[in-house]
Amino acid sequence: MEEERTLYLFRVYQNENGNYDSYDSFVVAAYNKQEAMDVHPSGNGESVAALTKQYENEDENYSCQLSSWAPIQHIKAEFLGVAHSQYKPGELICSSYNAG
Repeated sequence: MEEERTLYLFRVYQNENGNYDSYDSFVVAAYNKQEAMDVHPSGNGESVAALTKQYENEDENYSCQLSSWAPIQHIKAEFLGVAHSQYKPGELICSSYNAG
């Protein structure tokens, strides 16, 4: 029988990018802090670590999604508690977007 993993809630935030049309924080369901920090706040499924690598390699084809968030090294996560069973890993609960 497969053991069920506990899913947690994390508040993920950044203070690096305060521009218009950017996210400053979000709450996400994840198994651990690292997985929570790799979620993009738009909920599009893109890996922040992969976007950061493309950005650092000056890949002109990297998604503009990173411009609305921040590179992985500037992201922090705060543990909030255990997630309700209705949530799935990587599911966004809410996000804070600063529209221009």
